[in-house]
Amino acid sequence: TSLWLDIPTKCTAGSIVHKHILIYWTRYCVGVIEIGNMAEVRVHAAFTVKDEGEFLKEAQKMIDATQTEKGCIHYQLYRESGKQGGFAMIETWTTQEDLVNHSKSEHVKNFQASQKENVSAVIQTFVPV
Repeated sequence: TSLWLDIPTKCTAGSIVHKHILIYWTRYCVGVIEIGNMAEVRVHAAFTVKDEGEFLKEAQKMIDATQTEKGCIHYQLYRESGKQGGFAMIETWTTQEDLVNHSKSEHVKNFQASQKENVSAVIQTFVPV
């Protein structure tokens, strides 16, 4: 049996890294393995949408493909409460490189092309402090 932990840890330089720890146990022993450090990247993409049906159909294609990408930790579409046509994609990536590769992927390009006239977006990228 095992348990994965993601532990935010403050470094001496003041930044926060995430240590990935695997704790495992058997009937006879318990072990701990530190997998490594991670300075993840988070993206908040806020969308204002004209045709919600078309947007949701095309977004689902992108979501399905993205969730299998290397470095994708979290990729989820949310509907904004109380705002017609308001959505946000909240993303977490293992590294900046993984995010860049995602933005160059064919499924992202296809989504952007299909929604060019339907969506306005504000995209913000965050890293731990």
